[in-house]
Amino acid sequence: LMRKTKPNPETKKLHLNKVTRDLLISFTVASIIVGSYFGIRYYSYQNMIKYMNITFNDKNIFEYSNERIDLHSMVSDYNGTLSIDPTVIDANKVGTYTASFSIKGIDNYGAEKVKSYTKFYTIEDTKAPIIALNADSVTITAGDGFDPVANIASVKDAVDGDLTKAEAKTNGSYTVTSNVDTNTAGNYTVAIEAIDKNGKVSTSEYAVTVNAKPTS
Repeated sequence: LMRKTKPNPETKKLHLNKVTRDLLISFTVASIIVGSYFGIRYYSYQNMIKYMNITFNDKNIFEYSNERIDLHSMVSDYNGTLSIDPTVIDANKVGTYTASFSIKGIDNYGAEKVKSYTKFYTIEDTKAPIIALNADSVTITAGDGFDPVANIASVKDAVDGDLTKAEAKTNGSYTVTSNVDTNTAGNYTVAIEAIDKNGKVSTSEYAVTVNAKPTS
């Protein structure tokens, strides 16, 4: 008959210590791997954020016109995926407006980040209407007919086009003021004032000489 050997408590204790040690090593290794993974992911994400940017230039004022303007012209450089709302604007309405700019980045692990900016841009009308005359001065004889508008070749705005004559000063028109007395010899003045749709004003004038009617 085989005699049973009584387990040695010290051997059992050593075995448990080895198992515990192996588990601790495995847990530590796993923790290091997981920690390293998330650390790398964190670094990748923060590095992406660091390099995501939009560099704006000083071009935020545009001239009033009939053109359409691409607001990419407000950006000089960027890193990431750029979005602009609105992308294109009409420059035919004077005022100050806002546009939304955003830059999106995606790191090596697919994590996304979006940075948003709001910028103002202005449409300005800096060009007054142009008044063109047929002649710098007009000479007539007393008793002759005279139309002060006849010496005006055109009154135009670069954007609004031809302005119409009006009796009172209003935007988008021009007025003519004349002190000419066609029955009295002397020197007179005809003044023209033009106002475009945005209130830009230009003026011009020409001299009128009324000669005395010859005696027979």
